[in-house]
This record gives sequence, C-alpha cells and structure tokens, in this order.
Amino acid sequence: MYSIFFKIFSRFVRYFYNFNNKEQLENLNKLFYMGGFSFHATFVDDFNLITRMNSEFKENHRFIQATSFAQKLTNQERPLWISHVILWAAETSIRLNGDFIELGVEKGFHSLSIINYVGVEKFSNKKFYLLDSWEGVDIENLLPEEKIMDDKWNVQFQGNFPFIESTFGDFDFIKLIKGFVPDTLKLIDSESIAFVHLDLNSANPEVDALRYLWSKIKTGGIVILDDYNAFSREPQKHAIDKLADELSFSVLSLPKGQGMIIK
Repeated sequence: MYSIFFKIFSRFVRYFYNFNNKEQLENLNKLFYMGGFSFHATFVDDFNLITRMNSEFKENHRFIQATSFAQKLTNQERPLWISHVILWAAETSIRLNGDFIELGVEKGFHSLSIINYVGVEKFSNKKFYLLDSWEGVDIENLLPEEKIMDDKWNVQFQGNFPFIESTFGDFDFIKLIKGFVPDTLKLIDSESIAFVHLDLNSANPEVDALRYLWSKIKTGGIVILDDYNAFSREPQKHAIDKLADELSFSVLSLPKGQGMIIK
C-alpha cells in the first residue's frame, strides 16, 4: 500500500515541480511534512534522485559556470548530479599524464562543461577525443531487447556534426572521430588515457570500446559509464559486468544511473 501511494505521490510531484528552484523545493518539503514523512529533501532531480544529504555542489560557482556554459551553447540541460560526477572525475583525472576520451557525444554538453570546468590551459599537453557517429546508434549492432527501445528515439542523435565542428573547431586539443564504434577505435592514437566517458547507449559497442581502451588507461584513470545503473539499460550493465570479470575490474553503481571505474 505504501509503495503504491509513494508512486502516485512521486508522479504528482514530478509533474508540478521545478526542483532547481529553491522555493519549489521548500514547497516539496511541505508536501512531505503534510504527508507524514519525516524527510527534508535537499535535492530532487527529475524524481530519479531525492536526497536529504548535502548537495552544496550545485551552488558552487565553477560548477554553475561550467554547466551554464554548456547549456547556453547546446540548448540542452543535463541532470545536475550526473554533471557533478563527470566534472569531479574530469578534475581528478586531469592531474594524470593521459588523454581524455568521450564516446557518445551528441551535441557535446559534457565535453564543453569539462573544458570550462577544468580550464582550457590544462589540456595544453593532452588530447580530448570525441567519438560519435552523429547518425544515431548502429541498429545492426544492437541486442534484440535494445532494438525495441532505441529504434524509436534514435533520430534525436542525428544531424549534430556540423554544430560539433563549429563549436569545437577552435580547440586545437580536440580530435573529432566520426563513425560507428568499434570501426573508429583504431583512429584513437593515444597510448596513455586518463579519463573516459562512455555513453554509446548499447552493450556491444560499449564493451568493444572499453576492452580496446583498457590497457591504455593509466593507473588511477577514471571511466564513467553513463547508463550502467540506469533503469531499462540492464543489457549494458550485464555486458560490462561480464567484461569486468574478464579484465578484473569492478564498477561502482551510482544513484543517478551511472557507473564508475577507477583503474
């Protein structure tokens, strides 16, 4: 009975409230109080994550500046806690002597926020590889259960390459690689990798990419898996878990659906 009530309540809250607004968050807490919940929320994000823990990161000037910069250029928004994880990992990895790679770029929101957050000057001796087909996912390389989902919204990942070329063209450390993984992996000429953000939305290319890159990732390097712990993305999780057994690494499940590996 409690779970049914909470599902209905959560749908109501998600529909009516903008959780980035402090006043609305206060109103949400009033609803919790009226509903008899002894819970004071400090952060709610599309109702995929609700917590009473410290979430001061979202008020950090550098964080706001980096995510606002990416939002302005791409006209997109990304869940704040997801950006928090990615930017923390990027700032931690930038200290290593290795390159950065993002596989699954779309319009480059996360890449742009990383560059702004850590600073362009930190890439003076690094490359930042951006790999995407910019034509959607490779339908022929999807698992049967993935085809049911991805075939419906694949169009949203198409047609962004001209925007990417114009947006990233002034960064001499950026290397754009267009095409489907795994065919394009051989075009990554780095032998030392510090950071990987993997967001290919399907199991086979993600496993191919991580297996190919694993020996090149430095000790202490960080891999962020965008969909590892996401609802309905179990094929990706199970495939990565199998690879983890093969290569002897472990994945930390994160509450916003991501996974993290520290080599």
